[in-house]
Amino acid sequence: MGLRPGEKLDEELSFHHEMQERTSHVKITCVRGDGVEPVRLLAEIKHLTDRALRMDFAGIRAGLKSSCPNSRNTSTSTNPPSPLGVSDESNNPEEPS
Repeated sequence: MGLRPGEKLDEELSFHHEMQERTSHVKITCVRGDGVEPVRLLAEIKHLTDRALRMDFAGIRAGLKSSCPNSRNTSTSTNPPSPLGVSDESNNPEEPS
């Protein structure tokens, strides 16, 4: 049990299909998996960055979902709070032609 109710003492940061290897430190492990091609990773980061600059929250969610299909959505909120109090649709301008 943690210091506060419900607090975790540790957390799994790998998938079941990944190999965990011990290191010289008892509390640190090295995880080996298939990985991702660097060119593909950079392209996905660029797409997410472009969507973030346009404040395209739906596009960001869709991009993250396709990039990380094994992740779970633990958020109950559909959009981050807007500092200007405007709706998501107002924050999602179309790309200039």
